[in-house]
Amino acid sequence: MRLYIITGGSQGLGKSISILLDKEENTIVDISRSSAEFPCDLSDIDTISLVVQKIFDTYLPNKFTNIVLINNAGMIQPIAPVGKLSHEEIAKNLSVNLVAPIILSNEFLKGTADFSGKLKIVNISSGVSKRPKASWVAYSASKAGLEKFSTCLASEQEGRCEVFCCDPGLIDTKMQSTIRDSSSTDFPEVDRFRTFKNDGSLVSPNDVAYKVLNEENIL
Repeated sequence: MRLYIITGGSQGLGKSISILLDKEENTIVDISRSSAEFPCDLSDIDTISLVVQKIFDTYLPNKFTNIVLINNAGMIQPIAPVGKLSHEEIAKNLSVNLVAPIILSNEFLKGTADFSGKLKIVNISSGVSKRPKASWVAYSASKAGLEKFSTCLASEQEGRCEVFCCDPGLIDTKMQSTIRDSSSTDFPEVDRFRTFKNDGSLVSPNDVAYKVLNEENIL
C-alpha cells in the first residue's frame, strides 16, 4: 500500500497526478484550499504543521510500504515589475512556492521518523528556476530557491528519502490563463504566451502528469 500526499491536488497538474495514482492499493491525500478532508491555505504557513500531523494521525505511516510527498501547488502572481508590487503579494507568492514546500518536507520527515518503508519527496519546479523572467520576480526567485532546497535536501536525506525536483514545462492550466490575461505593460512577453495557446505548444495536464510520474518512478 502506498500513501501519496499532494499539494494542490484538486485542479490542474495536481488533479491529473491524483487521478493517475488513484488505484485500489493507493491512498491519495490532497492538501489544498478546496480539499474536503485536509483543507489548507498554503500561504498561511502557521497551519501547515497541524495539517500534516492530522494526516499522519488519520493515516498511520506504518500501514504503508511507500509514502510520497508531492509539492505541486504553486502560484505565479504577482506579474509586474519590481516597484509595482505589494508586500502582501510578494510574501504570499514566496510562502506558497517556497516556504510551504520546505515546511511540508520538514513535517513530512518528522512524521515518518520511525517509518521503515520507502520515502520520496517530489518538488514541482519551473523552467524559470534557471531562466528567470522579468515581471515574474517572486515566482522566479521562489522556484530557484525550491531547486536549491531540493539539492540540499537530497544530500541530507541520502539513503533515507529520495528527493527529486521536476520542471514540468508548458502546461495548459489556469496558471497559463493568468499569464495570458496580463497586460503588456506589466509583462512585455505576454503575446508570446498567448501564441503558445494558439499554436498548440501547451501540453495537457494529463500528459505531463504521466511523464512526471514515470520519470520519477512514482507510478
